[in-house]
Amino acid sequence: MTTSYLDVAGEPARQAGDGCILRDRRWVLPLPLCFFLVSAFSGSVLALPSAALLDKEARGEAIAAVRSAAKWLQGSKLYTRRHEEFESDFLEYQIGVNEGKNGQGIYVYEVSEAGCDLELPERGGRTCSVVMDADPRWYVGVSRESGLAYRLSGFDDAHAEFNRMAKDLRVRIRKDADATEYGELFLRLLYGPETDLGGPHVRLAPSESSMMQTVQHDFCSCYQELECEKRFLSWRKRFKSLYPKPILEPKTVSGAEGHDVQVLVVRLIRFTLLPFKRLDKEPVLEGVHLRISLNGEITIAGTTVLFPREAR
Repeated sequence: MTTSYLDVAGEPARQAGDGCILRDRRWVLPLPLCFFLVSAFSGSVLALPSAALLDKEARGEAIAAVRSAAKWLQGSKLYTRRHEEFESDFLEYQIGVNEGKNGQGIYVYEVSEAGCDLELPERGGRTCSVVMDADPRWYVGVSRESGLAYRLSGFDDAHAEFNRMAKDLRVRIRKDADATEYGELFLRLLYGPETDLGGPHVRLAPSESSMMQTVQHDFCSCYQELECEKRFLSWRKRFKSLYPKPILEPKTVSGAEGHDVQVLVVRLIRFTLLPFKRLDKEPVLEGVHLRISLNGEITIAGTTVLFPREAR
């Protein structure tokens, strides 16, 4: 069920076309200056020539890409939320940037039935929409140069779409550290936006502390307060007994043709909403094995259950 309301206090969304992004640093400058902005730290440039796709146009392409694959959304209004952190991360792996040349990069949007209009009307408010039940969301990448859209999560072809994007934008993976971070970026996009309802039932586990927070939150989302704490403490005790030393460092092995990477993830408790029913008793720690070619193409080679062992 979707409900509309008027957000009078909403701030106008910042237009991406007003500035440029350089690696992890965000600059808001007049467009002409973006042609000449060079990172003093890396020597890389993100150019925005006059032919580059503007943010507003790219949002339309992202929505069209979702509608083309989800026919049941044809009568629904869709909204976009831009994720510049993914754009900056992906730019790191484009061969043009790594060779000191201009890199176009991509826009990355979260598309959903929930959101707000970007532009404020003359009366000073904007219309927003909230979703009261399951809220499916999708990541879509849009090339700044070609305008091509790539459905990166929520669809059967999302994995193939990521590889197509990597090929079109000329990705190059050179170092072990790059392969690890690139693999994590792939999974974050593939699993989709995190939401309490309808979001992916998988979370990356970059550290033991973040893993424990994820596991505790998952228990407390599926059990009543006293029982959730009891189950979490039991899970943590059994984990520490089996793995007294940290195991969450990503494992990467490099070869002549690419990299083998293991990324650790927490698979959350699955459940149904109406009526609420748990399909699993507890979350599971898994290792996702990725094979990453030098040109950025990724194959999921398999998954290993690490804990609890009985979940295998």
